[in-house]
Amino acid sequence: MGNQVFNIPRVAAADYPVVFKEVFTGNGSATTFTLTGAVLNATFAIGSWDKAKLILTSIGDVTNTSGKALYDSAVPFTRHRIAISNIDANGVVTLDYPPRAENFDIYYWYQPKESDRLATYIRDDVISKVEESEPGIASAIQVNTTAFGKNLSSADDTVQKALDTLDDMAGGGGGLPTGTTTGDMIRYDSISGAWETKHEPLSFSQIILTPSVAAALDAEGGMYYKSGDKSVYVCTAIA
Repeated sequence: MGNQVFNIPRVAAADYPVVFKEVFTGNGSATTFTLTGAVLNATFAIGSWDKAKLILTSIGDVTNTSGKALYDSAVPFTRHRIAISNIDANGVVTLDYPPRAENFDIYYWYQPKESDRLATYIRDDVISKVEESEPGIASAIQVNTTAFGKNLSSADDTVQKALDTLDDMAGGGGGLPTGTTTGDMIRYDSISGAWETKHEPLSFSQIILTPSVAAALDAEGGMYYKSGDKSVYVCTAIA
């Protein structure tokens, strides 16, 4: 694939998380390295790097500077493939094995601020693989909740939370009342400001609907359908 360069000075980077890359040097014993914001694959047109915007729930990757697997030894039969064990809120990255005395790259997830703009963003093969390995990154994408006031609320501050809330609404959940008897109807109560289920009879202005198995042919004002002529009739007199 090679590198893909995106020049996006007018696009709000906060619309989506990104994968940043920083270079470090091992010494054969250290397993912790602190991110500094010296990003190699992106530049900010507006804003700056902030460790508070690190996405700690999604682990990136670590490779040598050629994008290949990083090992703690040159001996094939005893070496270990190095991976990221943890990234904390201070930007400290913990590796499971110490890199040798060589340069290597750490890839990590980052959520830009709403006001940030990226001038360039380079996606190499490693970044593409990191993105593909994180289908659950929706849990880290922040959303603006100020306009939420119906199905969603301020608690739905990430894409994943919003999707979960909307999913719960399907089939009668998430605030929609659930009926208990065949014939139940959903109606809005202006006093409580909520939807509710109501069973028979249903009262409207000058009309009372009473569901029944048999047609109310002998009730004055009763309506019924005649399949012979496909017409609706109203009973005007009781036989």
